[in-house]
Amino acid sequence: MMKDLVRVQLYETALWKWLLLLCLVFGAINISLTSYLSAEFSNPPAYEDLLIQAANDSILVSYTYTLLLPVLIGYAGIPTSWQAQLCMRSGSRRSWLFSMVISMMIKVALYIAMICISVLVIGVLNGAVHARSWIQIRSAPHLFDLSPLGTAGVALGLVYGRLFFFSLIALPVNMTLPKYRCGALVSVVASTCIDANFTVLFPYVPFEASPNYHSIFAFREGPIYWYPRVYFGYSFLYWVICSTMIIWLTYRFAARIDFRNQRVR
Repeated sequence: MMKDLVRVQLYETALWKWLLLLCLVFGAINISLTSYLSAEFSNPPAYEDLLIQAANDSILVSYTYTLLLPVLIGYAGIPTSWQAQLCMRSGSRRSWLFSMVISMMIKVALYIAMICISVLVIGVLNGAVHARSWIQIRSAPHLFDLSPLGTAGVALGLVYGRLFFFSLIALPVNMTLPKYRCGALVSVVASTCIDANFTVLFPYVPFEASPNYHSIFAFREGPIYWYPRVYFGYSFLYWVICSTMIIWLTYRFAARIDFRNQRVR
């Protein structure tokens, strides 16, 4: 039952949407890396360097990647008649909820894979090589005892946590307002507004509690100084707590849905 629900949740995102998302992601990353690659390099650029740049650029992470989320989560949280029948037969709303969460996890993982594929293609086109040391990395400093590849993995993990959390926001919104299907819009607006106006919206909350702080590997302040940040484990814990809260809230809304009145979209 769970596998069937997850499968149908994944199939609801048409193939043309995945291809469109891949093209948009590639175009956005290519534009972002153009100026970076145009600089003088004594050695060929490194794949890890380009990957960190794509996962550590505040414009890409805080705005561009989130603005593309509606391609994947447009109708998430609005059950089709087929899903309603499965839920009525099994009598389990929890299975339906967890199928949405699992499918969202898979979709965001595929989104991260698209970022990696885009960087790989751009790297191939620009003669990139694999980094053997931090000397080849220009997009971020060697702040922690991690390899360039490990740093890229951490940076992508933070982006994953952010995209997964804001994609989950669409679920309770769509459940509450199924006729308007505005969950994706609310997710995008919440992401952009919180990041752009965090100190205004939450004047007494430190910046270290903002989503933007836990989405970026390292912040640059000036040409040399890099903004120090907490240990990455706290950032991953931050996203786990935020996502868990949204899943709990979604479960509360799911308990009120009358599946007998659901129709085919």
